[in-house]
Amino acid sequence: ASNNDDNLDQNDSERDLYARLHIGRDADTATIQQAYRRLTLLYHPDKHQDLRTKQLAMNLFIQIKNAYDILNDPEKRAIYDIIGMKGLKTEGWEIITRTKTSREILDEYERLIKEREEKRFNQITNPNSSVYATINLTDIFINDGLPKIEITDFNVEQNIDISLTNQDTTTINANVTIRNGRGIGTLTTSFRRIFSDLSWFRIDLIFGQRPYIGLYYFRRITQKLHANVHTTFSLIKNRKTIITSGFIFSLNYQLTHNLTSSLQWKTGRNSFMKGILQYDKQKWMISSAIQLGFVNTFAAIDGVYKFPDICNLRCSLK
Repeated sequence: ASNNDDNLDQNDSERDLYARLHIGRDADTATIQQAYRRLTLLYHPDKHQDLRTKQLAMNLFIQIKNAYDILNDPEKRAIYDIIGMKGLKTEGWEIITRTKTSREILDEYERLIKEREEKRFNQITNPNSSVYATINLTDIFINDGLPKIEITDFNVEQNIDISLTNQDTTTINANVTIRNGRGIGTLTTSFRRIFSDLSWFRIDLIFGQRPYIGLYYFRRITQKLHANVHTTFSLIKNRKTIITSGFIFSLNYQLTHNLTSSLQWKTGRNSFMKGILQYDKQKWMISSAIQLGFVNTFAAIDGVYKFPDICNLRCSLK
Protein backbone atom coordinates (compact mmCIF):
# COMPACT_ATOMS: atom_id res chain seq x y z
CA ALA A 1 0.00 0.00 0.00
CA SER A 2 1.13 3.57 -0.64
CA ASN A 3 1.97 6.18 2.02
CA ASN A 4 -1.38 7.86 1.34
CA ASP A 5 -3.14 4.58 2.10
CA ASP A 6 -1.22 4.23 5.36
CA ASN A 7 -2.20 7.75 6.41
CA LEU A 8 -5.85 6.99 5.74
CA ASP A 9 -5.74 3.71 7.66
CA GLN A 10 -3.74 4.81 10.69
CA ASN A 11 -6.77 6.27 12.50
CA ASP A 12 -8.99 3.20 12.00
CA SER A 13 -10.11 1.78 15.35
CA GLU A 14 -10.63 -1.71 13.91
CA ARG A 15 -7.79 -4.22 13.73
CA ASP A 16 -6.44 -4.86 10.23
CA LEU A 17 -8.73 -7.31 8.42
CA TYR A 18 -5.84 -9.12 6.73
CA ALA A 19 -4.26 -9.71 10.12
CA ARG A 20 -7.51 -11.23 11.38
CA LEU A 21 -7.32 -13.87 8.66
CA HIS A 22 -3.52 -14.22 9.01
CA ILE A 23 -2.94 -13.47 5.32
CA GLY A 24 -1.02 -10.85 3.34
CA ARG A 25 -2.55 -7.88 1.54
CA ASP A 26 -1.73 -9.46 -1.84
CA ALA A 27 -3.71 -12.64 -1.05
CA ASP A 28 -5.94 -13.92 -3.84
CA THR A 29 -9.54 -15.11 -3.47
CA ALA A 30 -8.59 -18.76 -2.99
CA THR A 31 -6.16 -17.87 -0.17
CA ILE A 32 -8.83 -15.77 1.56
CA GLN A 33 -11.40 -18.58 1.38
CA GLN A 34 -8.92 -21.19 2.66
CA ALA A 35 -7.95 -18.99 5.62
CA TYR A 36 -11.62 -18.39 6.42
CA ARG A 37 -12.48 -22.12 6.43
CA ARG A 38 -9.47 -22.95 8.60
CA LEU A 39 -10.13 -20.23 11.20
CA THR A 40 -13.89 -20.81 11.43
CA LEU A 41 -13.27 -24.49 12.14
CA LEU A 42 -10.74 -23.54 14.81
CA TYR A 43 -12.88 -20.90 16.54
CA HIS A 44 -16.37 -22.31 16.00
CA PRO A 45 -18.25 -21.88 19.33
CA ASP A 46 -19.59 -25.45 19.24
CA LYS A 47 -16.03 -26.78 19.62
CA HIS A 48 -15.64 -25.17 23.07
CA GLN A 49 -17.36 -26.29 26.28
CA ASP A 50 -16.05 -23.79 28.83
CA LEU A 51 -18.40 -20.74 28.93
CA ARG A 52 -15.59 -18.19 29.06
CA THR A 53 -13.69 -19.87 26.22
CA LYS A 54 -16.92 -20.30 24.26
CA GLN A 55 -17.69 -16.57 24.50
CA LEU A 56 -14.15 -15.65 23.43
CA ALA A 57 -14.40 -18.03 20.48
CA MET A 58 -17.76 -16.52 19.54
CA ASN A 59 -16.24 -13.01 19.43
CA LEU A 60 -13.33 -14.19 17.29
CA PHE A 61 -15.69 -16.13 15.02
CA ILE A 62 -17.76 -12.98 14.39
CA GLN A 63 -14.65 -10.89 13.69
CA ILE A 64 -13.35 -13.48 11.22
CA LYS A 65 -16.75 -13.65 9.49
CA ASN A 66 -16.87 -9.84 9.14
CA ALA A 67 -13.32 -9.72 7.76
CA TYR A 68 -14.13 -12.46 5.24
CA ASP A 69 -17.35 -10.75 4.07
CA ILE A 70 -15.34 -7.63 3.20
CA LEU A 71 -12.18 -9.15 1.72
CA ASN A 72 -14.06 -11.74 -0.33
CA ASP A 73 -16.15 -8.98 -1.97
CA PRO A 74 -14.08 -7.26 -4.73
CA GLU A 75 -15.93 -3.94 -4.39
CA LYS A 76 -15.72 -3.78 -0.59
CA ARG A 77 -12.09 -4.92 -0.64
CA ALA A 78 -11.15 -2.19 -3.13
CA ILE A 79 -12.68 0.47 -0.87
CA TYR A 80 -11.07 -1.00 2.26
CA ASP A 81 -7.61 -1.22 0.68
CA ILE A 82 -7.64 2.47 -0.32
CA ILE A 83 -9.65 4.19 2.42
CA GLY A 84 -10.12 1.78 5.30
CA MET A 85 -13.16 0.90 7.40
CA LYS A 86 -14.46 4.47 7.41
CA GLY A 87 -14.89 4.21 3.66
CA LEU A 88 -17.14 1.17 4.04
CA LYS A 89 -19.28 3.07 6.56
CA THR A 90 -19.96 5.81 4.00
CA GLU A 91 -23.24 5.33 2.13
CA GLY A 92 -23.86 6.09 -1.54
CA TRP A 93 -20.94 4.34 -3.23
CA GLU A 94 -21.18 3.73 -6.96
CA ILE A 95 -19.98 0.34 -8.26
CA ILE A 96 -16.26 0.02 -7.49
CA THR A 97 -14.04 -2.44 -9.36
CA ARG A 98 -10.48 -3.53 -8.79
CA THR A 99 -9.60 -1.85 -12.10
CA LYS A 100 -10.24 1.60 -10.61
CA THR A 101 -7.16 3.43 -9.44
CA SER A 102 -6.53 4.60 -5.89
CA ARG A 103 -7.03 8.20 -7.01
CA GLU A 104 -10.44 7.41 -8.53
CA ILE A 105 -11.64 5.68 -5.37
CA LEU A 106 -10.35 8.55 -3.20
CA ASP A 107 -12.14 11.07 -5.44
CA GLU A 108 -15.37 9.09 -5.08
CA TYR A 109 -14.95 8.99 -1.30
CA GLU A 110 -14.33 12.75 -1.12
CA ARG A 111 -17.46 13.33 -3.23
CA LEU A 112 -19.57 11.25 -0.84
CA ILE A 113 -18.16 13.06 2.21
CA LYS A 114 -18.92 16.43 0.59
CA GLU A 115 -22.49 15.35 -0.19
CA ARG A 116 -22.96 14.13 3.38
CA GLU A 117 -21.71 17.45 4.81
CA GLU A 118 -24.00 19.42 2.48
CA LYS A 119 -26.95 17.24 3.51
CA ARG A 120 -26.12 17.74 7.19
CA PHE A 121 -25.89 21.53 6.67
CA ASN A 122 -29.26 21.58 4.89
CA GLN A 123 -30.84 19.59 7.73
CA ILE A 124 -29.48 22.08 10.28
CA THR A 125 -30.31 25.30 8.41
CA ASN A 126 -33.32 24.15 6.35
CA PRO A 127 -32.72 26.68 3.53
CA ASN A 128 -35.50 27.46 1.07
CA SER A 129 -36.01 29.96 -1.72
CA SER A 130 -39.04 31.39 -3.50
CA VAL A 131 -39.70 33.55 -6.54
CA TYR A 132 -43.00 35.39 -7.12
CA ALA A 133 -44.20 37.47 -10.05
CA THR A 134 -47.40 39.51 -10.46
CA ILE A 135 -48.58 39.89 -14.05
CA ASN A 136 -51.11 42.56 -15.02
CA LEU A 137 -53.55 41.17 -17.62
CA THR A 138 -56.05 44.05 -17.46
CA ASP A 139 -55.29 45.18 -21.01
CA ILE A 140 -56.56 41.86 -22.38
CA PHE A 141 -60.12 42.69 -21.31
CA ILE A 142 -60.24 46.42 -22.20
CA ASN A 143 -58.21 46.59 -25.42
CA ASP A 144 -59.35 45.04 -28.70
CA GLY A 145 -55.89 45.35 -30.23
CA LEU A 146 -52.63 43.75 -29.17
CA PRO A 147 -52.78 43.65 -25.35
CA LYS A 148 -50.00 45.04 -23.20
CA ILE A 149 -48.95 42.50 -20.58
CA GLU A 150 -46.67 43.78 -17.84
CA ILE A 151 -45.01 42.39 -14.72
CA THR A 152 -45.90 44.79 -11.91
CA ASP A 153 -44.22 42.92 -9.05
CA PHE A 154 -41.24 40.58 -8.91
CA ASN A 155 -40.03 39.10 -5.63
CA VAL A 156 -37.07 36.86 -4.71
CA GLU A 157 -36.74 35.49 -1.17
CA GLN A 158 -34.18 33.30 0.65
CA ASN A 159 -34.81 31.87 4.11
CA ILE A 160 -32.51 29.99 6.55
CA ASP A 161 -33.55 28.44 9.88
CA ILE A 162 -30.97 27.65 12.58
CA SER A 163 -31.99 25.58 15.61
CA LEU A 164 -30.14 26.80 18.71
CA THR A 165 -31.88 24.51 21.22
CA ASN A 166 -35.06 22.45 21.32
CA GLN A 167 -36.95 25.62 22.30
CA ASP A 168 -35.00 28.36 20.48
CA THR A 169 -34.75 29.00 16.74
CA THR A 170 -33.10 31.79 14.76
CA THR A 171 -34.22 32.66 11.24
CA ILE A 172 -32.44 34.82 8.65
CA ASN A 173 -34.49 36.07 5.70
CA ALA A 174 -33.40 38.12 2.68
CA ASN A 175 -36.03 39.63 0.40
CA VAL A 176 -35.74 41.69 -2.79
CA THR A 177 -38.85 43.16 -4.45
CA ILE A 178 -39.13 45.09 -7.71
CA ARG A 179 -42.39 47.00 -8.01
CA ASN A 180 -43.17 49.31 -10.95
CA GLY A 181 -39.49 49.62 -11.82
CA ARG A 182 -38.28 50.35 -8.26
CA GLY A 183 -36.34 47.90 -6.13
CA ILE A 184 -36.59 47.38 -2.38
CA GLY A 185 -34.48 45.03 -0.27
CA THR A 186 -34.91 43.89 3.34
CA LEU A 187 -32.96 41.68 5.71
CA THR A 188 -34.84 40.09 8.62
CA THR A 189 -33.40 38.27 11.62
CA SER A 190 -35.83 36.49 13.93
CA PHE A 191 -35.62 34.75 17.28
CA ARG A 192 -38.38 32.39 18.45
CA ARG A 193 -38.79 30.78 21.87
CA ILE A 194 -41.27 27.92 22.36
CA PHE A 195 -42.68 28.02 25.89
CA SER A 196 -44.74 24.82 25.66
CA ASP A 197 -46.88 22.87 23.23
CA LEU A 198 -49.45 25.64 23.56
CA SER A 199 -47.56 28.91 22.99
CA TRP A 200 -44.50 30.64 21.53
CA PHE A 201 -43.06 34.16 21.24
CA ARG A 202 -41.06 35.69 18.37
CA ILE A 203 -39.17 38.93 17.84
CA ASP A 204 -38.18 40.19 14.37
CA LEU A 205 -35.52 42.76 13.52
CA ILE A 206 -36.06 44.14 10.02
CA PHE A 207 -33.37 46.17 8.24
CA GLY A 208 -34.25 47.99 5.05
CA GLN A 209 -35.68 51.24 3.78
CA ARG A 210 -37.58 51.62 7.09
CA PRO A 211 -36.15 49.52 9.94
CA TYR A 212 -38.63 48.21 12.49
CA ILE A 213 -39.15 45.61 15.21
CA GLY A 214 -41.96 43.05 15.14
CA LEU A 215 -43.35 41.20 18.17
CA TYR A 216 -45.51 38.07 17.87
CA TYR A 217 -47.28 35.84 20.37
CA PHE A 218 -49.14 32.61 19.58
CA ARG A 219 -51.41 30.61 21.88
CA ARG A 220 -53.28 27.35 21.20
CA ILE A 221 -56.59 27.47 23.05
CA THR A 222 -58.03 24.11 21.95
CA GLN A 223 -57.04 21.47 19.42
CA LYS A 224 -58.84 23.40 16.65
CA LEU A 225 -58.81 26.97 17.98
CA HIS A 226 -55.75 29.17 18.37
CA ALA A 227 -55.10 32.90 18.74
CA ASN A 228 -52.19 35.22 18.06
CA VAL A 229 -51.33 38.89 18.41
CA HIS A 230 -48.57 40.93 16.83
CA THR A 231 -47.42 44.51 16.53
CA THR A 232 -44.54 46.49 15.05
CA PHE A 233 -42.44 49.41 16.23
CA SER A 234 -40.54 51.61 13.78
CA LEU A 235 -38.33 54.71 13.87
CA ILE A 236 -39.21 57.97 12.11
CA LYS A 237 -37.88 61.54 11.98
CA ASN A 238 -34.18 60.74 11.72
CA ARG A 239 -34.81 57.58 13.78
CA LYS A 240 -35.49 59.51 16.98
CA THR A 241 -39.22 58.77 17.35
CA ILE A 242 -40.74 55.31 17.88
CA ILE A 243 -44.23 54.66 16.53
CA THR A 244 -46.45 51.60 16.26
CA SER A 245 -48.96 50.79 13.55
CA GLY A 246 -51.26 49.18 16.11
CA PHE A 247 -52.01 45.63 17.18
CA ILE A 248 -53.48 42.83 15.09
CA PHE A 249 -55.48 40.19 16.98
CA SER A 250 -56.37 36.95 15.18
CA LEU A 251 -58.58 33.96 15.94
CA ASN A 252 -58.26 30.86 13.75
CA TYR A 253 -60.61 27.88 13.85
CA GLN A 254 -60.34 24.63 11.89
CA LEU A 255 -63.86 23.79 10.69
CA THR A 256 -62.94 20.55 8.89
CA HIS A 257 -59.76 18.75 7.89
CA ASN A 258 -59.34 21.04 4.85
CA LEU A 259 -61.43 24.08 5.79
CA THR A 260 -60.26 26.82 8.18
CA SER A 261 -61.68 30.19 9.16
CA SER A 262 -59.99 33.29 10.55
CA LEU A 263 -61.14 36.55 12.13
CA GLN A 264 -58.73 39.50 12.37
CA TRP A 265 -59.02 42.83 14.15
CA LYS A 266 -56.49 45.64 13.69
CA THR A 267 -56.33 48.58 16.07
CA GLY A 268 -54.76 52.00 15.62
CA ARG A 269 -54.29 53.71 12.30
CA ASN A 270 -56.12 52.12 9.32
CA SER A 271 -58.03 49.81 11.67
CA PHE A 272 -60.20 47.07 10.17
CA MET A 273 -62.05 43.80 10.72
CA LYS A 274 -61.40 40.94 8.32
CA GLY A 275 -62.94 37.50 7.89
CA ILE A 276 -61.13 34.76 5.94
CA LEU A 277 -62.32 31.34 4.78
CA GLN A 278 -59.73 28.97 3.29
CA TYR A 279 -60.03 25.51 1.71
CA ASP A 280 -56.71 23.73 1.27
CA LYS A 281 -56.14 20.46 -0.60
CA GLN A 282 -52.87 18.75 -1.39
CA LYS A 283 -52.60 20.15 -4.93
CA TRP A 284 -54.68 23.33 -4.74
CA MET A 285 -55.96 25.98 -2.34
CA ILE A 286 -58.69 28.60 -2.52
CA SER A 287 -59.49 31.35 -0.04
CA SER A 288 -61.94 34.22 0.24
CA ALA A 289 -61.76 37.34 2.41
CA ILE A 290 -63.98 40.26 3.35
CA GLN A 291 -62.45 43.33 5.03
CA LEU A 292 -64.34 46.23 6.60
CA GLY A 293 -62.33 49.32 7.45
CA PHE A 294 -62.48 53.12 7.55
CA VAL A 295 -59.87 53.42 4.80
CA ASN A 296 -59.87 50.11 2.95
CA THR A 297 -62.96 47.92 2.46
CA PHE A 298 -62.88 45.07 -0.05
CA ALA A 299 -63.72 41.47 -0.90
CA ALA A 300 -61.18 39.12 -2.46
CA ILE A 301 -60.81 35.57 -3.69
CA ASP A 302 -57.46 33.87 -4.16
CA GLY A 303 -56.59 30.51 -5.75
CA VAL A 304 -53.31 28.57 -5.88
CA TYR A 305 -52.50 25.45 -7.90
CA LYS A 306 -49.40 23.59 -6.73
CA PHE A 307 -46.93 21.93 -9.07
CA PRO A 308 -44.86 19.76 -6.66
CA ASP A 309 -41.15 20.67 -6.58
CA ILE A 310 -41.62 23.12 -9.50
CA CYS A 311 -43.77 26.16 -8.75
CA ASN A 312 -47.16 27.45 -7.59
CA LEU A 313 -49.66 29.12 -9.94
CA ARG A 314 -51.66 31.86 -8.17
CA CYS A 315 -54.71 33.78 -9.39
CA SER A 316 -56.40 36.58 -7.41
CA LEU A 317 -59.51 38.69 -7.79
CA LYS A 318 -60.06 41.73 -5.56
